[in-house]
Amino acid sequence: MPINHRVRTEDQINAIIQQVAGKEASIFGYLVRLISIGMPNGTSEYGWHLVVTMKNPEIGKGVLFGKADLPVLEIPHEFAVRSVTEMVEGLRDLRKKILSGGTTQNGAGSQ
Repeated sequence: MPINHRVRTEDQINAIIQQVAGKEASIFGYLVRLISIGMPNGTSEYGWHLVVTMKNPEIGKGVLFGKADLPVLEIPHEFAVRSVTEMVEGLRDLRKKILSGGTTQNGAGSQ
């Protein structure tokens, strides 16, 4: 039976978000999409486009998000944990800045 990398990857990312975000997990979401990534040597590799989203505390301003392209079909667990953790922490920091009246220009996006 062939391995369904998309389902395995989605399950992996969901579990990591639940673990990293804890009680706040309900305000986070994610999108995982298989993509072809151009490599520095001119070749292409399949990998994942990962977007982690967070509810924006400013109603009507769209979601906050962080994104990364992961150039592997099977994401090593430690790499996935590190990538998701960095995005969740970045979004938490962005949320704090917004709530304190600061800017949203810290590398994470909003849409």
